[in-house]
Amino acid sequence: MGSTVSARAEYNEDGYLDYSPRNQALLEDMAKFVQEMNEKNPRESTVIFDRNFQWCTSLRADDFAKLPKSEDLFVIQDGNVSSVAKTRSGDPCLVLSKVEKLTGTYNVHGFLKRFGEDDNELGQIFEIRCWTFEGFKHILDASATHKEAEIKLCLEANTEPLTSIMGPGHVNMGVGTSMLDTHERLLRERARSSNDPAVEELDNKFRLCLLLNTMDVKLLKNTVHDMRKITRITPELVDRELEVIRMYAGTGQSTSSLADISYSSELMFANGTRASIRRQPKGDLCFITVKPHDGAEFSIGCNSAGYYVAKDPSPNGEPPPEEDMVQDLRKLLKKQSAHFSQTFGKEDYKQGKYNDTVLDRSRMKQTGVDGKLPSIRKLMMHRLMMKTVHNIELDPDNKLGPDQRVDVKLDLPPTPAEPEKSATDGPTGPRSGVKITKEPTPEPILRVDSRRPIARELTVAERARLPRSPQAKVSANIDTTLQHERRRKKKREEPGQDIFGKDMGISKFQLHMEHAMSSPSVAGDRDDRHVAGGGTGSRNSRLRNRPASVPLDPDYATGDSSSEEEEENDDKKFSQVVGTDTFAELPTDYWGVTKLIKYIKGGNMNATLISLCSMADYRLNSDSCLLAFKDNGGIEILVNLLGVDDDEIKMGSLRILKEITRSSHTRHVITDCKGIPLLVSCVDNFNWEIVATAAETLARVAAFANARKQLRHYGTIRKFTRMLEHEKFEVKKAGALGLWRCSVGTKNKSAIYHAKTFSHLGKLLTSTQEELLIPVVGTIQECTVQPRFQLLMRSEGMVPELVKLFSSTNQELQDLAANAVFKAAEHEDVRRQVREYGGLPPLSKMLAEAKTPAIVQSVTGALYQCCHDRESVNVLRDCKATDYLVALLGKESEDVLLNVTGALGLLAQDADNRTTIRKAGGILPLVRLLTGTNERLLINVTMAIQNLAADLECVQAIDKQDGIRYLWSLLKSSNESVKSGALLALCPCMEKTKEAGEMVRSFVGGLELVINLLKSTSLNVLSNVCALIGRIAMDEENLAVITDHNVVAMLSDLTNTMVYGEYEQFYPFTSALRSPETGAYLTVDGLRLHLAEAIARCCNYSRNRETFGECGAVAPLVSYLTSHDEHVRQATCRALYQLSRHAANCITLHKTGVVKPLIRMMASRNEVIQENAACCVRNIRLLALANERPDLVQSLAKVTVR
Repeated sequence: MGSTVSARAEYNEDGYLDYSPRNQALLEDMAKFVQEMNEKNPRESTVIFDRNFQWCTSLRADDFAKLPKSEDLFVIQDGNVSSVAKTRSGDPCLVLSKVEKLTGTYNVHGFLKRFGEDDNELGQIFEIRCWTFEGFKHILDASATHKEAEIKLCLEANTEPLTSIMGPGHVNMGVGTSMLDTHERLLRERARSSNDPAVEELDNKFRLCLLLNTMDVKLLKNTVHDMRKITRITPELVDRELEVIRMYAGTGQSTSSLADISYSSELMFANGTRASIRRQPKGDLCFITVKPHDGAEFSIGCNSAGYYVAKDPSPNGEPPPEEDMVQDLRKLLKKQSAHFSQTFGKEDYKQGKYNDTVLDRSRMKQTGVDGKLPSIRKLMMHRLMMKTVHNIELDPDNKLGPDQRVDVKLDLPPTPAEPEKSATDGPTGPRSGVKITKEPTPEPILRVDSRRPIARELTVAERARLPRSPQAKVSANIDTTLQHERRRKKKREEPGQDIFGKDMGISKFQLHMEHAMSSPSVAGDRDDRHVAGGGTGSRNSRLRNRPASVPLDPDYATGDSSSEEEEENDDKKFSQVVGTDTFAELPTDYWGVTKLIKYIKGGNMNATLISLCSMADYRLNSDSCLLAFKDNGGIEILVNLLGVDDDEIKMGSLRILKEITRSSHTRHVITDCKGIPLLVSCVDNFNWEIVATAAETLARVAAFANARKQLRHYGTIRKFTRMLEHEKFEVKKAGALGLWRCSVGTKNKSAIYHAKTFSHLGKLLTSTQEELLIPVVGTIQECTVQPRFQLLMRSEGMVPELVKLFSSTNQELQDLAANAVFKAAEHEDVRRQVREYGGLPPLSKMLAEAKTPAIVQSVTGALYQCCHDRESVNVLRDCKATDYLVALLGKESEDVLLNVTGALGLLAQDADNRTTIRKAGGILPLVRLLTGTNERLLINVTMAIQNLAADLECVQAIDKQDGIRYLWSLLKSSNESVKSGALLALCPCMEKTKEAGEMVRSFVGGLELVINLLKSTSLNVLSNVCALIGRIAMDEENLAVITDHNVVAMLSDLTNTMVYGEYEQFYPFTSALRSPETGAYLTVDGLRLHLAEAIARCCNYSRNRETFGECGAVAPLVSYLTSHDEHVRQATCRALYQLSRHAANCITLHKTGVVKPLIRMMASRNEVIQENAACCVRNIRLLALANERPDLVQSLAKVTVR
């Protein structure tokens, strides 16, 4: 914020910030820095500046009074404002007061005014003084939508902001070693300070110094980035510069800086340039015609090296040397026009956003008609007929010289042996001015301007405003247009022509051209609709070969969010049907819409309005109407009409676009022809009907990623958010629909978050209008997938309102509300609120009455999350939700089964629910699901079986369905969580199954598979396999088998050093680890518990006690006695007792100092711990006494044998 502000800012001759894109970006960065300073660094934002910032402002006391908690922040009296926060001297940190005495030049409200001491206008000027960044935040909040303008006034009045903040000694902060010097100076001041407040203030001041330096570096990087991008002038850069200057062009000299500024040529080449083909190699991009208020009209040449005044813009002209060119178009205009230099950049001369599709009113006052534009219109109307490559010279009256003619090429294949035709021989008549000659040489292609979707076919506003001579003037009503059409039809009628040719006015030339196009040489043309190489080529044959219908995507439903795959499938189906060989005659709707589009192309204002009204009577969603729009360019024409000034025409076009955007093809065409910016501009209209219709149209267009990206780019999400505050219901609904569509995608969700949309959505949840609630709840459920939106949902109190919607009669609203709760119920507060506000009974009822898969998935997901609450399980048991969930097993998709099995697994923790599941026949479908391949589903199924296995009858049912064998086969899975769940489910089954040992031995390779799991790197798998080994060791034969598989050594390795995969290595003293499967912290006590139990039970066979001692498993077990878990201490005492029955292990235990901990364990209230600790101490004591009394050797031998 130091030297970079001066280096990056662009100032005019008077020393004030110029109106440029670079300055606009700088002001936006400054506003963002102030906001982030107060949000992320609240202490530094209260640091008092060395000198206050002072400037004239447009703010008033009412602006500060509107702020939240303004009574606690400010003291407002007699139009003056002072903050409650004070400086060290007792002055307010923020002061707004009237200017009583002002001399000199000040920038007031964006204009230069000079005041004297006796000026009567002084009482209307306010001055603001600010000492902290916290005060700056209040100023920007009060400025609302004019934040950049307020920062501009501040920077113009305070040219050295860093000096005002930190003092004169910090002017060169960040340069050389000045930052280090600043640090040392602050340390010396801190050492001299004795009181704590001064020390804290110095620390905050230095942190503020670092933040300012960071901001300075960021601004410097942005400046370098901008300098790298602008190396040479490009057509895109010229467009941006011209758009800025056009905002100040108008008819009145007192209200505009220029009379007019526009491109000299409307034709654009494929590379984006508009200059002639002869001047492009010289670097010229285009020519701009300028009409100043204080001089004659002149032309400016735009070269890749700079701008210059073009004295000879003809194709034979030469640009001046590069050193004579200017890099900035605004600077060149200021040199040529003194009025422009004085008024450009001032708000009084700004005309608003310039629209390139509307001609300036100054052009209407011309007396002659330019023949070039009608010729282009006629040329484009015959484009579908003229399938050969021609060189078209646009010279209607032969008045142009050879150097002024424009060559235009249609990118179509040439027709063989086409004779040369004059202008009078063709169908266009002697007044068309179109000369057609055969030209095989490729020429520049006629391109459509990015802001003109139709290639110079005039809009309604342009046609209505074109000056007409008395001879060519035509009446502006639709009847006159129809009369002219009938006359043209009669001239073209011939004997033997079919009825379609008569109705549509098909001329003999058109039939001849279509007959030529039916030849096999041009059968592959992409604009043809006939079968390749077939037919006579007549008009009638082409009409019969038209497709009967075009497949469309499903009707736009507010409850469904379109996917990209559906869009692609619709496009493929559309192209396949259009190119098929099976066609039928088109209905009358096709020809009716085609005729209305033709009237709109005529350019008459009244005819356009009547045509739009008549078009609304057709079934616009039908396949025939949509095909008519596609064939005749109707979509591009409707988009182009959005740029006119007439609100009635704009509204008529929007209503038709709203209907036809149900088709995916229409949505793609609108996006490709740059229609989204025009639709977004309609959202800013003062007519609320236009705003609502445009927003709903945008909501339908935003069905694929590219459209949503453009909406985010043009700031539409913030516009939709502001629409939620509108008083009209239709505007609110349209804004909510737009937000729902835009809520798909991570970046769009971030934009919704930063726009603070959730607070407005929370207020609308109390509405009783279902049409408004559906998009509101839809937006909430789309966004709550992210944790930050879940936090906003809880803080805004949305959960009770969503619970009320569970009882709604609208199934779509119920589905969306349940889905929102499903995504947010991961937090225990949401689950608690759902239970407390009575949301569980309606959810159970919805599950029983659900008819669509979407509702079933949403409701089961919400129930699954709510089952994590123990009290909610009891409520659901009373609501008979268990029966409804069991009925869904095996009948739904995997997504639904994932929620159902998870909910049943949590409900099975209750004994009554286990009985209900068994009696309802839920065990059989659960066992069958064990044969699936969905890993997430297998995890939930194993959890459900584990909890069901707590009941003996359920275990018998599982064994009867061969569920234990299925669980054992899951131990081969590659997923660690699946193996862990299967091991947990097998443990209770092994305990409660009769002849479990024999059944395990019947599994070929089953015991070897279990032992190999001890090599796993997953903490859960290691813990659960130890638990299963403890159950297997209860059978003596199985214990012998696993002993042969070296289970003792592998268990001993786990006690010495337990390796936790590639993530972390820990020892028995480590308290917690992070699980790689879930990311949660897991205690090691679970592994210690099952490991100690497994060791205790494995000691009962052969020489296993001795082997454990040889493998070093005795000493590490002593540390387990320090655990806070009583079950771990109990299992450890049992293992130590079994190991102490071998003399060598007693010696090892005595060396590790186990006696004192065991003596403390003997005082435990747990009888198992008492007994095993006492027995272990007794064995150690007997061994010690045996060394002193030989008669005890025999007793010790008996203990060892026992």
